[in-house]
Amino acid sequence: MLAISPLLESAAPYSQTFSQRVDILRGDQVVLPNVAVSGGKITAERTKTPRLSCSLDLALEAWKPLEFGNNVHRVRVLRGVESLGRREVLQQGIFRIDDISRTEDGQVSLACSGLEQYIINGRFIIPRVPPYGASTTGTITNLIREILPTANVRVQTTRNQAITMTDVWERDRWDAIDDLAASIEAEVFVDARGDFVIADEPSVTGEPVIWLRQGEGGLQVTQTYSRTRDQVYNAAVAMNQNTVPGAAPIWGWAYVDDPNDELYFYGDFGQVPRFHLSQFYSQSFQCTRYARKLLIDAVAKNAGLKFTTPATVWWLEVGDLVGVDMLDGTQEIHLLVSMDADLSPGGMISFDTLTTKRAARLDDFPEGSLA
Repeated sequence: MLAISPLLESAAPYSQTFSQRVDILRGDQVVLPNVAVSGGKITAERTKTPRLSCSLDLALEAWKPLEFGNNVHRVRVLRGVESLGRREVLQQGIFRIDDISRTEDGQVSLACSGLEQYIINGRFIIPRVPPYGASTTGTITNLIREILPTANVRVQTTRNQAITMTDVWERDRWDAIDDLAASIEAEVFVDARGDFVIADEPSVTGEPVIWLRQGEGGLQVTQTYSRTRDQVYNAAVAMNQNTVPGAAPIWGWAYVDDPNDELYFYGDFGQVPRFHLSQFYSQSFQCTRYARKLLIDAVAKNAGLKFTTPATVWWLEVGDLVGVDMLDGTQEIHLLVSMDADLSPGGMISFDTLTTKRAARLDDFPEGSLA
């Protein structure tokens, strides 16, 4: 979640006044400040890169010349909120301007992507070999700063290791970053501050940052519960993608072994394994550990929730755990996986989640082996 004062966090169920504006940037320099926003939305998706994107409608005078374009400019989105006599301004993201249009009455429409897009576009000119023995997080940082030299990279992961594999990186720089991050069970994304973050993959076993209640004083407006087989797996396999003739593969797996579970690997659901390959696994225990984390996520996708809230919870982020009052009177903990925030006056925020109640502990899933 984004950092706000405890007072405004506690004021979420009550009346709040919002204002939305943007600053137009060239690099870090503001070239057009305090531009009013008449509409648009911010979208966040944990499983996509860039994680954040936005579309914006800006109110500019029809006679005013357009002082920026989509070649080198960025936009910083800011939200002001006032409640209980206190006012705060929260930055909601820095974005690259990709497309721009203007109507005759002066309204400017922008389509913008997160700063990861610079790295995605910055493919390797020639193939290269990962630096053997170098720090994983240090190498990720270098790959980012080769494209954006002034980028702020925050290393928040609790794990790091020396690179031991040397398979060639062909073209895609972000694929190399993704693979490096997966080798230490981390993810890389740009946050609302515009910083590149190397962080542990979100835990599904922590405490919720907020409980979203039903009824009077609650923060849920609508709720839709769903169950699906799509992208649901009951086993996960992680394997080193390098193969040497005659050598045993380096791999590990985990599966749902409870016969009473509807996703039991040998039960009526069927056997549906998920696979992950990486050149950075050098020992079987690394594969098994990552397979167990993959399985938790894959099992959680069996059930999800879509709900809308007032704009008063604008400080929630994808990857947060939230407690949810369900329509049947029960309570569940969910991981936020996507968000659409309507920036128009009176706009709502829509979230998609994965339930985590099934995956209470890593120990819920046994290790598998070739033996």
